[in-house]
Amino acid sequence: MTPGAIIREAAADGVTLTLSPAGTIKARGNGEAVNRWLSILREYKPALVAALMQAADDSCSTVSAVPVVRLRLVLKAEDGSRSEAVLAIPKARYDGLRVLELFERHRMAGSTRIVSVRED
Repeated sequence: MTPGAIIREAAADGVTLTLSPAGTIKARGNGEAVNRWLSILREYKPALVAALMQAADDSCSTVSAVPVVRLRLVLKAEDGSRSEAVLAIPKARYDGLRVLELFERHRMAGSTRIVSVRED
């Protein structure tokens, strides 16, 4: 089994795999689902850590081991300058209404405004 396949299948089972700041694997999701994956995660830990580190390094690429929803934001600063940012959210954790609430709070809070959002 390849690390990418493990990450995708775990995600399909509701388990999100990420790296902790210490470089260990964090498995989040339903407790029963996480427990089902623990032995596989232990067995393939070095390869999974390497794959997750690579995915983090390549987070702006179009290929990722974890299925994500990519949102492209156009931001406008108080001085009129514009910039773009890409927000990648794991599909298993994506909630469009929460994202809209976050954008609305950000729009109201600071001097930089979100001008547009589109899914890549």
